[in-house]
This record gives sequence, structure tokens and C-alpha cells, in this order.
Amino acid sequence: MAQELNMVSKHSAEKQAAHHCHCFTTVSDLTARECTQLLDKTPDIVTPNGFDLNVVPHGKAGFDRKRKAARLILKMIYLRHLSNTDKEKGDRIINENIEPLYIAISGRQEWKNKGIDVFLQAMERLAEEQTDRPVVAFVMIPYLKQASYTKGNVTVIFLPFYLPLTGKEDYGDTEQCADLLCREILKGVPYYDLLIGMDMTVFPSYYEPWGYTPMESVAFHVPTVTTTLAGYGVWAEAQQKNDSSFPPVTVIQRTDSNGEDVVAQIIAAIRTLLSLDEASVTAVRKAAASLSGRSTWEHFFKYYLKAYQIALSKYRI
Repeated sequence: MAQELNMVSKHSAEKQAAHHCHCFTTVSDLTARECTQLLDKTPDIVTPNGFDLNVVPHGKAGFDRKRKAARLILKMIYLRHLSNTDKEKGDRIINENIEPLYIAISGRQEWKNKGIDVFLQAMERLAEEQTDRPVVAFVMIPYLKQASYTKGNVTVIFLPFYLPLTGKEDYGDTEQCADLLCREILKGVPYYDLLIGMDMTVFPSYYEPWGYTPMESVAFHVPTVTTTLAGYGVWAEAQQKNDSSFPPVTVIQRTDSNGEDVVAQIIAAIRTLLSLDEASVTAVRKAAASLSGRSTWEHFFKYYLKAYQIALSKYRI
């Protein structure tokens, strides 16, 4: 197969390294099975990627302030789009103080591996089926050209990680904007400063050895969707109890040929979130934070210590 794909040198180097190293590790059970198949070597130990919760605002007041600021920015972006496409709808959003459901997908420009293709298909289908509440989907990809479109009650906005804003947009509560994040808006908004404001993220990966993006989401108390083809998805599925009607991590079964089912399950997850009352949403967000606490380096460091012990036990001067 390596010869057919013109990858003999790369595959040979990787295979020899796996077989001759003192300790062979990988980041997930998913890639461990892959290594067994492709390299004829099962890893000595799985060393999952941990997360550093120090990047998350500490304390309820600080966290709530950051989330409130992020949602204001997201609303400003949405209203700026509507000012160019549907001013009447934008005025109604402001006058009736309608709060859209904010969803995001992010990652590298790997449209199939990252599941961006099926995510956009899901948004298209959701728009056709209609929703009572506006849904705004942000596609946050580095080096992406900023663009947006609306179909029905669903808006898709393509957004780089850093969004330069002028700070002069006049969308409702600009005084609050100045109080919260005026200087940050002028500099551009980092990814985490937008992620914290989301209601949900979706990462329907076709190939993801681990998957930091859903891991980051739950750390910021945002429920997420991922798949069985992501290492983190496999880990999260094993961690979650089966008695939750809407778990913090929805793990979709994904194969080579079930794209339509993946689209349907993404839509089902969004509709479930739309149907939850405020108390249920709060409970899901708390469950996300709790799950995140089990995937820190504090918990996963032991696997790396074990990997060093394995390597030292085989090492001979």
C-alpha cells in the first residue's frame, strides 16, 4: 500500500522507528489500533494529550464577564452581516433582544478530515427544515477569507481566528462593548475569547488522532459534538454516563459511508440543545466543566512517567 501511495520512504522510516525505539507511544486507543495495522507494532503505552485549565478564566465573575463580552462580539458580527443582507431582520433582533444560538467549528483547512464538509451540509439542511430561533454558525479557520451567508433562519459566517474590528460598529449596546472589550476588539479577538461565548461546537472529524478542539470546548463549559474517529471522542464516550439525555460531548458514530447519518445526528444535537430550558443548559455546561477536569495534565502525566520507565527498562548502555 505504501508503494501504491508513493510513501515507501516515509512509511519505512516510521515503521523502523516504531520497532526499534525503547518505548513506542501514541495519543489514543484509536491511533494505537491504527499503528498495529499500519506499522505492525502495537504501542507500548497510550499517552493521551492533556489540557491546561489555566487558560480558562478562574472564578465565576471573571468567567461570566468573559462570556458576556464574547457573546456581545458574536452578536455584533452577526448584526453587521444582517446590516448588509437583511436590515429589517437585524432591527428586529435588536428591538426584541433576540439571542441567537451560536455554534462553531474550527481547525485546519482540512475540509474532509475535520468534518467541515458535513458540518456545512448540516447547516444547509437545518436551514431548509427551519428553526424558531436564529442559528449562527461560525467557521473559524486560519487564513480563511471572511464571508457570510444566510438561508432561512441559519447564518453561516466564515471567520479567521483573529478578527480585526474597527470598534465603530453601532449595533445596540456599544457603551457596554466599550466597558467590556473595547481595547481587545481594536486589537483583534483571539480564538479562546470567542470560544467562551459559544452555545455549542461541532467537530465531526473523519480523522483525528486526538482532537484538542472538542477538548478545549468542554474546558470553556461549551457542549460539543465529535465522532468515534477522534481519539478524544473515544475517550469522552468511555467517561460519560449513559443516563444523560444530552451529554456534554455528543459522540457520533462515523464510518467511510455514513455521511448522511452524521449530518442527521448533528442536526438532532442542535435541535436538542434548542429545546432545553435554561436550567438544563446550565446543567450541561456544568457537566462539560466537570468532564474537562478529568482530562488535565495532572491526570494524564502518569502515562508519560510510565512511558519513561518502559524506555529506561529497555535501555542498555
